[in-house]
Amino acid sequence: MHRIERLAADNFERRVLSSPIPVVLAFGGDHCGPCRLLEPVLVELFPAIEGRVRVLKVDVRADSELATRLGIVALPTISFFRHRREECRLVGLQNRERLLEAVLGVLPPLHRELDPHFQVYPVGLPPNTDLSKP
Repeated sequence: MHRIERLAADNFERRVLSSPIPVVLAFGGDHCGPCRLLEPVLVELFPAIEGRVRVLKVDVRADSELATRLGIVALPTISFFRHRREECRLVGLQNRERLLEAVLGVLPPLHRELDPHFQVYPVGLPPNTDLSKP
């Protein structure tokens, strides 16, 4: 069975921004009911995305600095990173289909398996925002 690895703030640069493949970050915590419901849905996606996307989780109580730096204001929040920047963000409990659409939306076009008209909802950060600096 697959398990989502926890990301610590001190590994953000290495495991997310420097990743050669897109990264999905799930922000939440054990205190959050919808977050606990979301994790099994993310685990369900592993067979479809394994090797093409890295999925990590951030405990906002343990790593509040990282959550604050990235502007996380509601839980659960799923952020999608590619090429050193956040490509899009989903807030709230999501179903499997919506998560899969978003994950495939940040993959290079060669890897997309959905309708070519699918659009990712961009996050409100300016282009080329350097997220490696606090």
